[in-house]
Amino acid sequence: MNMDNSGTLKKGYTRVELILLLCIAVVVFFLAIPIYNSWSSERQPIPTPLTEPENLNDWNTGKDENGTESEPLILPTE
Repeated sequence: MNMDNSGTLKKGYTRVELILLLCIAVVVFFLAIPIYNSWSSERQPIPTPLTEPENLNDWNTGKDENGTESEPLILPTE
């Protein structure tokens, strides 16, 4: 609190104090953005497919084309 020439009490902040307060608020805001983003991504549910793929049984039938002339060798299992 300062007194002016007439002897009355002046209340308030100086420009430097307001600029420092604004800078601190901006820094806190920009630090809070990544914290909020990581928190909100953890709370989102993982999407699950509603239907099964249509051609699920056709993807591995063992009938793939082979570009060689020789027959594939199937090893015995023990």
